[in-house]
Amino acid sequence: LDGLGVGVAVRVALGVADTVEWASAGRGAFIPWYAALNNGLKVTAIGGEDTIANLHIMRLLGCVRTYVQVDGTLSADAWWKGVRRGRTFVTTGPLVGLTVNGRPPGDEIALAEAGTVQVEGWVTSATPLQRVVLVANGEEVATIPLAADRKSARFSQALPVSRSGWVHLRAEGAPADRFPLDALYAQAFTSPVWIRVAGRPIRDAASAQYFLKWIDMLQLMADAWPGWSSGQEKAQVFADFEAARDVYRRFAAEAGAVSGGRR
Repeated sequence: LDGLGVGVAVRVALGVADTVEWASAGRGAFIPWYAALNNGLKVTAIGGEDTIANLHIMRLLGCVRTYVQVDGTLSADAWWKGVRRGRTFVTTGPLVGLTVNGRPPGDEIALAEAGTVQVEGWVTSATPLQRVVLVANGEEVATIPLAADRKSARFSQALPVSRSGWVHLRAEGAPADRFPLDALYAQAFTSPVWIRVAGRPIRDAASAQYFLKWIDMLQLMADAWPGWSSGQEKAQVFADFEAARDVYRRFAAEAGAVSGGRR
């Protein structure tokens, strides 16, 4: 699943896509990915592209990579299990690591009530970096200081947690500093570590509304498309749109209930 794919809002809601693929350094795909994460949809980040579909941008295959933490001996089966567990980070060059209360990306931490968690992370890069940020529930909550040469960072800090959510680490360089990377710029980020407070679900009404508007626009485009093979095919696709809307409507309602309980 491409993070900019027009069907992303429907696919993740219906559970037919569980990864988001980065084929190039970029920031736009974080918006829909964060919207999915903000409602507890466990969409794992992966990197890489096995085709050159844009002849105007000829990047090397494998210039965006997926790294996976595996249990035991490295094998194809262990690698895929790591992907399914969300134990990944994506990179065009830098290496990144993150733990929350000692747990890696993909794991879930259960807190009996609101409090704090201990976040630790590191970054190392062959090229200078511009910034390293800690992101929680789609918001940048801390900027991590870089070493003097701007090629590494290491940190450990307490993070307040008031509701169920997620945390991930993101590092980026400037386009002028990208050589010798075959990428627009250096970029690396982890999949999220999940945090569950008092057993409550991860919900965000604004993110649910964002995807509802996305589906409305998608349906307008689909309705105008002349290539349907039959009315039955179109009706089935539109039924999928409505099923996805029902998911996000439920998320929005549950977000209000969670917020009300917190107050």
